[in-house]
Amino acid sequence: MIKDTWTLIEDRMSALSDLNKRMDDTAELLHWDNNPYQLVKPDGKTKLRDAISVTPNLPKVFAHGIISDLMSGKWQTVIEGEISSSKARMIEEFIDSSLAQADEELLRKHGIPSLFGWLCNHVCVRYAIGARWSSGVVDGEWQVDCLPVDMRWTPYVIGKWVAPITFRTRDDLEKELEEYEKEAKEGKGKYTKVALPSSGLNEVRDFWDREKNELWVSKQLVFTQPNTFGDLPFVFVVPASGFMLQDKGYIKHMGEDILFLSGGLYKELARSISLEQTSGYAGLYPAYEKEVEQLDGRPSEPVPAIDESLNVKPGERHFPVPRGDINRAGQTARADIQAMIEAGSPLVPKAYNTPPSAVLLAGETELISRLQNSRKEALGIFKSQLARLIIDQFVQAKTEGISIGRAGQRKSYSISKLGDPDKYTISYQ
Repeated sequence: MIKDTWTLIEDRMSALSDLNKRMDDTAELLHWDNNPYQLVKPDGKTKLRDAISVTPNLPKVFAHGIISDLMSGKWQTVIEGEISSSKARMIEEFIDSSLAQADEELLRKHGIPSLFGWLCNHVCVRYAIGARWSSGVVDGEWQVDCLPVDMRWTPYVIGKWVAPITFRTRDDLEKELEEYEKEAKEGKGKYTKVALPSSGLNEVRDFWDREKNELWVSKQLVFTQPNTFGDLPFVFVVPASGFMLQDKGYIKHMGEDILFLSGGLYKELARSISLEQTSGYAGLYPAYEKEVEQLDGRPSEPVPAIDESLNVKPGERHFPVPRGDINRAGQTARADIQAMIEAGSPLVPKAYNTPPSAVLLAGETELISRLQNSRKEALGIFKSQLARLIIDQFVQAKTEGISIGRAGQRKSYSISKLGDPDKYTISYQ
């Protein structure tokens, strides 16, 4: 039985459920303030009465630091092969102009400042990075449609199909659907009008295979058009992060994110700090007991407030309830947890009371670099693959002397000036 597109995508999302759950857990740590940590009993469910809960900011501080470092990096384009230096410069300028035009459209259409900024964020906190790139001549002008996709919501089968999923309000969708309806009237596809709810989110699935592109909204096929590129207009890269084992269930550990070495420790740190805070608060307002000859239903007299002295009758003195000394044990546990987190996700080189040696500082810096290396490699490969896709679509369009670039900085490019793409390679360092 042939599955419809919606079911095909649904089955793939089910197969990726463990991987998606892992990314959801990481996102929860990055947005921990939305669902703050709650100190509970060891059963993980029962909340403690009068407990103080503390939500650490370390996961987001660490991830933000690595992302910022990646965004500040300077990239060098390396073009090698049977090509002159002048044409190599022309190719580099062509790619830069195409990306500049794409960034301009990204900001205008989606409010995303740049493709590279998006990729730096997602290469750290998702298992992979991806983007759709479609370009061509429209009404005599070169148009670029670049859409970075969130790989948590982009199921795909390599070489067969891709289906980015988004969740959109009616207002977000209406204008886009008007464009699809216009294209259908121009003979570029088939459009079916659907009723959108006045409130809530619509699940939108943008399905691509080698033959067609289908747009589904809330299980309804809205638009169909042929895939004129003959291939999938997407680029995906999974960073070589983690241990890349191929055991059963390996998909869950594909492209481990930037928190994977310490992810299980952040909640333990939250618990340790919360216990210390609760214990400290209990020291200011301890529980008391009072000995009486005969128990009755009357409540106990109130205990003295801070800095208050009271006279009491014999036998009515309050005694603090004995508590074990958890302070030393709690501090030791927290120190151990923090040491493990620093080993797995060092924010900066450690602080020293005396000047450290150059070798020691180099080692500390290397710890941070190790966590970035796989991300830098993935970004470089992505830029290289995207550059190749940009050139392939330009060659496929068979255009000569067309302007490409950001508004006010457009330059004219021709296929003949870019040389034979099969005779050179493009890489980024």
